[in-house]
Amino acid sequence: MIAKLSFILVLTVLAACAHQSDDDYPVRHGKIPEPVAPPAVPPAAPQPLPTPSVPLVTLPAPPPPSPIVQTNPTPRSAPGTSSPAVKSTASSSTPAAPGALQISDPLSAPVKRLINSAEESLKKGKILEARSLADRAYRMDLRDPRTSFLMARVAEKEKSYDDAEQWAMRSLENLGDSRNKLVVWNFVAKVREKNGNKKGVQEAMRKVNELKR
Repeated sequence: MIAKLSFILVLTVLAACAHQSDDDYPVRHGKIPEPVAPPAVPPAAPQPLPTPSVPLVTLPAPPPPSPIVQTNPTPRSAPGTSSPAVKSTASSSTPAAPGALQISDPLSAPVKRLINSAEESLKKGKILEARSLADRAYRMDLRDPRTSFLMARVAEKEKSYDDAEQWAMRSLENLGDSRNKLVVWNFVAKVREKNGNKKGVQEAMRKVNELKR
């Protein structure tokens, strides 16, 4: 009985092996199995970049605000009162140079500027410059005795004594006060003496004495 069962079991195993297909044994029949791809590995998460260490910089504390200085307003004068007048140190008119005529009549601004510049040039010994300025002043105001007498003084510095006398006599034509006439006649006497005109000096001094009376 046991032998019969063993025989049946062997037959069953052999039948099972006979029904296996060639796919079950590919290498045995010359077939190479297709490669199986390995399972995909999920990409690793990116690691954060290291943050460089920055040294802490301590900023200086801001300076304290400057104190506000309050200024007291200038008190206003009470109604009916006036502030004291401030005396001006500058004179209203330029004083005449030594030897020049003393006349209070105003001059035009350009003529006055030219005369003052000519006087400065005479002081510095710049005779040619003084003559140019005096000539321009005279052309701008022919009738003012200050311009013609300035020409006389410049001519004296140039040692042109005849011209100096003629310019001085021209200034006398427009002079009315005896004080300035006295200045001109003294000048005439001086240039006549430098020119060797003794008789003319005596005549000029006689005029001077008459004006002094």
